[in-house]
Order: sequence, then structure tokens, then C-alpha cells
Amino acid sequence: LRSARSGFKKKHTVRVANYLLHVHKVFGYLPHIPNESNFGRLYYRCLNLQGAPKELRKAALPNAIEVDIDSCSNEFLMRQANKHGVGCNYLKLFSDEKASMRVEITKKVFNVDESDANFYCDFGTECECDSKCDCKPVTDSYLKIIKQCITSIGFGARIIDYKDNAINTLLQNKIHRARFLNHEFITGYSSDMKKITTAVVKAHPELHDLPYLHSNSGKLSSSKLMAYQFQHFERYAMDTAFSGFDEYVKLRIHDGRY
Repeated sequence: LRSARSGFKKKHTVRVANYLLHVHKVFGYLPHIPNESNFGRLYYRCLNLQGAPKELRKAALPNAIEVDIDSCSNEFLMRQANKHGVGCNYLKLFSDEKASMRVEITKKVFNVDESDANFYCDFGTECECDSKCDCKPVTDSYLKIIKQCITSIGFGARIIDYKDNAINTLLQNKIHRARFLNHEFITGYSSDMKKITTAVVKAHPELHDLPYLHSNSGKLSSSKLMAYQFQHFERYAMDTAFSGFDEYVKLRIHDGRY
């Protein structure tokens, strides 16, 4: 990690690398203290490699192989649709052609083509102040923003334009947001997600009284219940896949291992 640090382009990545190297210098190792959330995910306390940028993780673990679930959230949703007998034509289309679908939607939403410098690459600049500031890192690429928007729909984000919606946070430009919300695939995909969510919530009455699955008003949150089920799914899948091989695992990430 120390030798790779000079090759990192993003100041945020360099900053995290410096923090990690400092902790290692103080302790002689990098502590990774596990902490399980109510939703089933295993997090590490304090500063750690799990929450670090991917290029930094790879540099810190050069002899490790990363194994993860391909399109994890999509696989989970497909499994739930099949299990509960829910039709999901748009979800199946996305499962088969997700890469091309994301590109096509990105082009229409941002009115750009793949030659645009910000289509695949992050854009914007980071601040020049010290590492303790609250400035935001560089902005995600257009394609990554669309990917995040589609994923958020799978876990409860509604395709309506209101202030606290996840999509409004990701797409702050009104024109871009309108193009996304009114896209034919997005409206169909959202309809599939609503049907799947309704079926999953109905099938798990034993979860309805868990307080951490309720909204601030005290009502059951279907999006929190879906997140609960998804995070347990990825945890169970990885624990099953690596059962008996724990001694070889250097780092756990939510849908994979190094």
C-alpha cells in the first residue's frame, strides 16, 4: 500500500491510505474488529479496508483474489420473484442486458454519448484543504449515477419527484431527473419492484414487529424489510460459499471476500 500510494489519482484515496498506514505504524497491524448490524451485515469498527476505495483494497492485498456475487442485488430480486410467483419481465430484461441497458439510459438521461469524458470516469475536483474537512469527493461518473438510481429502485426508492427521495439526491438536475423517471424501462422496472416488494412483505409477517424495520412514524417500512432480507441473503451466500475456508479469507466485503 505504501509503494502504491503515489499512483492513486484521487485525493480521497490517498487520504484514506495515509490514515491506514498511520494506524498500521502505531499498532504494527491494521485492526479489523467485527460488528454485526441488525440487518445481518458484518461491518468492521473504525477505519478499515472494507470501507476503503476498491483500488486501495487491491493494493493493500496484492496476493489476494476478490470473489463476489455478480449483480448481487439483481440476483436477490430475481430469486424473490421466482419464489413468490411474481411476473417481472423488466427485471428479466435487465438481468439479461444490464450493461447495455445502463448505457442506453445514461445516454438519454444526460444527453451524451460514450465519448464524453464523464460517461465512464468520475468528474469534478476535490478541495485543497486539509484532510479534516467535510468537502465532498469527486462526483461519480454518469454511468455510475444511473447504476445507483436503478439499484435504489430495487430497494424501495419511488419514481416520483419529491425532496427526500433517493433518486432526487442522485439526480439533482430536474431535467435529468425527469428523463430518468419517465423512461419506459424505468417505469416498468419500478412496477416489477413494487410487485416483488409487496410479495416479500406479505410472506414475512414474522419480521413486521421488528422495531428497526419501522419508519420514524412507527409504521413498517417495506424498503427496510427488503434491505433486511437482501443483506441476510448476501451474508448467507458468502458464508455458505466459503464454509471451511475461513483461514484463507483476508477481508470480508458485503457481497464477497478477498
